[in-house]
Amino acid sequence: MAFFIRQAVIGSIRTKLVIAFVIVAVGSVGIVSFISSRSYRQSLSEDISNNLVELATARSTEIGLTLGRELQLIKALAINRT
Repeated sequence: MAFFIRQAVIGSIRTKLVIAFVIVAVGSVGIVSFISSRSYRQSLSEDISNNLVELATARSTEIGLTLGRELQLIKALAINRT
């Protein structure tokens, strides 16, 4: 690493331009990667949240219907016993 720093300071203009280009390219890729990763993570979290809400709603409806059927069955059995 020290070799590259020394070459950047005392090297030719070609070396300096190549090093500058590499630094700019790596920096740009890093920034874009960070932003896209953050955006993807947020989108994924929102999708998971929406799916969990839909699943909870579906399960609660299913449980409500099952309880309603069981209640009707219990009422029917109670009427038949009398």
